[in-house]
Amino acid sequence: MTSATLLALTLVLVPQGSDGNLLATPETLFVDSATAANNQLGNAADGWLKTAGLKDTIPSTHPPQQERPDFSPAVVPWAVPGLVVNGFSTNLNWVASADNIATATADDGQGWAGVVFSISRGTVGLPGSRVAQEVATGDYSADTFQYLFPDSVGAPPASIGQVRRPVDGDEVELVSGSGLGAIQPDITAMDLFVPYLLGSPVVFAELHNEFIGVVFTVSKATLGAAPSQWWNGTIPSAATLLVSLWNAQTRVWSLPAPYVLPSELGLAPGNDVNAVAWDLKRKRMLFSSDDLTQDPIMYFDLLTRNAPLPFLLPDYTPLSAAIGLGPTHWGPVRIDDPDALCAIDPRVDGMGLGVAKVRTIGSAEIYSSMFRSGGGGGGGDLFVTTVSAPSLGAGSGWAVLATAPPRSGIKASMLQQPASRVLALQPFRGRAMSNSWPAPAGLRGASVTTQWQLVDPSGASLGAAASLTMRY
Repeated sequence: MTSATLLALTLVLVPQGSDGNLLATPETLFVDSATAANNQLGNAADGWLKTAGLKDTIPSTHPPQQERPDFSPAVVPWAVPGLVVNGFSTNLNWVASADNIATATADDGQGWAGVVFSISRGTVGLPGSRVAQEVATGDYSADTFQYLFPDSVGAPPASIGQVRRPVDGDEVELVSGSGLGAIQPDITAMDLFVPYLLGSPVVFAELHNEFIGVVFTVSKATLGAAPSQWWNGTIPSAATLLVSLWNAQTRVWSLPAPYVLPSELGLAPGNDVNAVAWDLKRKRMLFSSDDLTQDPIMYFDLLTRNAPLPFLLPDYTPLSAAIGLGPTHWGPVRIDDPDALCAIDPRVDGMGLGVAKVRTIGSAEIYSSMFRSGGGGGGGDLFVTTVSAPSLGAGSGWAVLATAPPRSGIKASMLQQPASRVLALQPFRGRAMSNSWPAPAGLRGASVTTQWQLVDPSGASLGAAASLTMRY
């Protein structure tokens, strides 16, 4: 053990380890009607907030907001009874591609970028892929996966060019139900940026000037639930991207209206757009449809509105194949598609995005992440940190979270935490653990560094995760 002060925090334990540099990420989720019914969630289109860390309760709807964009079901226009949201994206997504062509790249070679996605029921996955491995477990359509582009830098090497699963469906606590209605839960849409708009004041200050609204699609089966005014005289279609803008002055969402029509995406009104990632700043978007002649992940230029193209890696491998979906139209007729999609880039790294680090001890990989969220009390934030070591062997042990002295010289006593308490795990099997503590508003600007250590019953070290630093 080090001489650092130990933080005794709230422990959550889940049965399987997750990994990836977005380990335990917060996210906004939408589900289908069966998942909503089996989990007693109410209206499927309400939208559900999974906060940072590992959870032992189902997600909740977004709470009403006074000074932030309001995503609560009573305010948003898409929370219509009987409606299922099939694709959803804020305009804050970051579609990293080279010079407005359909090539996936980390842009400047000085950072990382990629996609976060979920998969639908019935997905098969390419043989040997991480997707196929998760499908083989029989419980996969509520998992969150990530993929960082091969030219990314600054992220754990084990996460670059590899599919990882930062959130297991078990960690979202969505269940399959029982009896004749039993069916595995399914996430139909997601966005990672909504939680940052609603959470930390620090991160909100970084993002709110760029935020204008959302685009979404309605599932084909629930088109009849959508108000006729939304279509503005066009044919109601599950392949029409609808836009709703947030007015920060009046605190009202605009009536949804067509933003991109099916014909612009190479689709017919009878098609269905299953996932979308909207990048308004760079005027790009990614989408997935049920048109089997299209690649599972297509790129669309919102400035030129030219015909969409498959989104490719620099070596011309379709991104869809790189993440384990297939086959694509480059081979046999495809059978897989992403059910939800979010394009990511760590623009506010260190101020809120919980970029996990990985440390390799022998053949074991230890992942650790730290996120900033709201709810710390007194106007402060809440720090949530998670560790996962899925490749460590079984055996009893402990996980200890320690904090090093802040770089600004703040005394450990100011963290308002008791010292010298060890968190016991019986047994420790490399499972994921998550803890949180408040970050007092008065300490803003200072930095704190934490580190997870894993020890066996005798106190001998099994390994230490990489240290994590976050600014107050």
